[in-house]
Amino acid sequence: MTVETKYIQIKTSGNGDVQDITSEVQSKITDCSLESGIVTIFTPSATSGLTTLEFESGCVEDLNRLFNNILPLTGIMPIISGGETGMGTVMPGQLS
Repeated sequence: MTVETKYIQIKTSGNGDVQDITSEVQSKITDCSLESGIVTIFTPSATSGLTTLEFESGCVEDLNRLFNNILPLTGIMPIISGGETGMGTVMPGQLS
């Protein structure tokens, strides 16, 4: 089985910033030498998350509203080590 690995880098502004990576992924597929296969997308960051959704303004607003209700930007939560963490550390886990 042949495997090809491609990379894309995405800059975000944080705090629930949603990015449409469809064109970047499609470009990597187009540049690939394989004729068929499966695409796997991975983010190595503990403070980022991936999901699949319709990338239109209403859906993005609903997603951000959901997370703002569950994990408000102003909320700070204690973590096991005794420190504090904000929404940016917890939200990606909820998204996955």
